[in-house]
Amino acid sequence: MCVPFARQVSWAGKRPRERKSMADPCTLVIFGASGNLAQVKLLPALYKLDHAGLLHPDLKLVCNGRKPFDAAAWHAYVEATLEAHLRDAVDADSVARFCARMRYFQGDLKQRET
Repeated sequence: MCVPFARQVSWAGKRPRERKSMADPCTLVIFGASGNLAQVKLLPALYKLDHAGLLHPDLKLVCNGRKPFDAAAWHAYVEATLEAHLRDAVDADSVARFCARMRYFQGDLKQRET
């Protein structure tokens, strides 16, 4: 029988530092990385995890979106996104480390060439 994750682990009443652990190294692919969901939710959440030291140093982010960005433009876009959607000030060193994990590839997944 499959038990939902929420029932397996109860974090109620635990302070955040008691339940933090680092994820294994992997490559995370974000489709629609230049879209609204990534701007508002995904990129800020991943940045917070990275800033808190909860992402494995070898974790990589492969980002795909329809908007054309070169590496420098993508990094500037990510920094502007974080500044716009995070309540706390972003740390320049943390943003640089976060952006160094990323590679952006432009393409529309509806097109076969992508």
